[in-house]
Amino acid sequence: MFAHNGWVSNVRDHPDALGDTDSERIFHHIMDEVSNYQQIGKIRGSIPALNKAIASVFEEYGSGINLNLLISDGSILYAYHHYPGKPLYMLRREEVLRRRHLAVNPAAQR
Repeated sequence: MFAHNGWVSNVRDHPDALGDTDSERIFHHIMDEVSNYQQIGKIRGSIPALNKAIASVFEEYGSGINLNLLISDGSILYAYHHYPGKPLYMLRREEVLRRRHLAVNPAAQR
């Protein structure tokens, strides 16, 4: 899964891209970089590979971009936002979901 909000100007075409949006081209750029990183001799983790891939986007297209994205392989969810000085928050709603489940399924309270 890949979700991108923002812009990356003057993104080059990618042979695997079916469309012409910056999101699709950046997705393929990132996946290429992750693959290249994972093939460098030693076993590499997904998070360092994504960090390196995102850094390569800034190296390639400069700092005048706005790159906010979510990437998931089904096991991990990686969130990146390009707002220096502003933290990224995660909200957990486990208690709210538990209460809804109990309200819908009263037998689960036992």
